[in-house]
Amino acid sequence: MKKEDMRTRRTKKALKNALIKLLENDSLDNISVTDICNNAEINRVTFYTHYKDKYELLHDFLQDILSHLDQENKMYYEQHKTGDYVKDITHTISHSVYKVCNTNKKLVKSLSKEENSIFYKMLEEFIVQNGMKSLDYLNQKGTLKFPPKFIIYFLIGGFSKIIYEFAINENTLTEHEFFLYFDKLFYSLIKNEVFTTQK
Repeated sequence: MKKEDMRTRRTKKALKNALIKLLENDSLDNISVTDICNNAEINRVTFYTHYKDKYELLHDFLQDILSHLDQENKMYYEQHKTGDYVKDITHTISHSVYKVCNTNKKLVKSLSKEENSIFYKMLEEFIVQNGMKSLDYLNQKGTLKFPPKFIIYFLIGGFSKIIYEFAINENTLTEHEFFLYFDKLFYSLIKNEVFTTQK
């Protein structure tokens, strides 16, 4: 993959920042490419040099967030692992999701008008992929009563609601509260005898 030059990175950053600013007050459907270009002080020709439409721009920004999630997840896990693999994975997921959502609070809120938004689909997939590591680990030990995917998809609905509440709530959940609802609940449910046979 060809590395982007400094001018391209600056242009894309300006367009993403403009989109975020516009999303604070309006929906994506009501925002035009012209609006984005005017806000970024970039002409439409330049916009179309980099993106085919506003949806591709949003997708590019969401990929930035996903990359940040992955980096944060790997770094936090390496710095805080305790030896309890299931606990370490669930704790790392909750930390990463909280930090990235809190860092991008305005964008998260603007994209949270619908619980089935592309942003939530992205977060759900991230949680599923990483949560499956814990479940696969337990499954290899023969302690799971049900297939790992069945369990993770059963749990993900509830945790999506927690993230949704975090995003839309004006009285933002503190990190401690978010951990209490997400991390401890997620860990205790996975380890619960409903899903596992303790050995």
